[in-house]
Amino acid sequence: MRLLVLSLLLLAVGAANPCCLAADSAKGKDIPVVYAVKQIDCCKTISKNDLAVKNVPADSLPKGLLPKDAALKANAESFYVSTIKEAAGRNSKGIRKGEILYFNSPDFRGSTVVMAKKDIPEGREITADFLEEKELNPNDISPAAAYGMADVVGKLSRGIEKGNIVTWVYGKGNEKFRAGEAPGPSPRKHYAVATKDIAVGKKISKSDFEHGTTRYERWNPGRIDTYIEEPEGYKVTRAIQQGQIITKYDAEK
Repeated sequence: MRLLVLSLLLLAVGAANPCCLAADSAKGKDIPVVYAVKQIDCCKTISKNDLAVKNVPADSLPKGLLPKDAALKANAESFYVSTIKEAAGRNSKGIRKGEILYFNSPDFRGSTVVMAKKDIPEGREITADFLEEKELNPNDISPAAAYGMADVVGKLSRGIEKGNIVTWVYGKGNEKFRAGEAPGPSPRKHYAVATKDIAVGKKISKSDFEHGTTRYERWNPGRIDTYIEEPEGYKVTRAIQQGQIITKYDAEK
């Protein structure tokens, strides 16, 4: 009799709190994810033969990571995929054997990044003793993150602080440099990007730039606070190249 009463009580709790039961069952639920069966080096096109699908517990995935459709609805910048066709034909940003594939605009990468284990002064050639590789939540990895050790060693530092993810510095002539960015989602920031080369001494007009919004620093990582959102009328103090985000280092009132 006591067992019957207990069973009825449990059923009543479940009926009153269906979300709790759903959450408990979801914790142990296995979901399909795509992973690399071999190392896929940076910049290589991902082949279907590079990939396989496996089932993993939903709660074993990085916190806050969503499947593709849900991520797109939520405006999330990273997600996992469940079918090989969703990743095959895209480019790799560096994926180790066994790593789950995560979207990292505009391509796919694993969860391993290169980080500075001590400060790397500006202008210093980056050597392996400055660096370490770590796995991070894909939601905390900038789309500008470097591809791997080989993509960093031998480059020149733009000034990278201990604990920063090593990132690319985009722009003409900057392939030899690497910069740094703290892990974690960056705040959205409006910017003005040059639509043409702008010479020193020229006053910037409306036709010289266009606006955009970013979650990471494309030109001088770590200097997002220097963006000039409305540079019209500013005088160029340092030559600006087409595609460059215009900053306080490049122009003044």
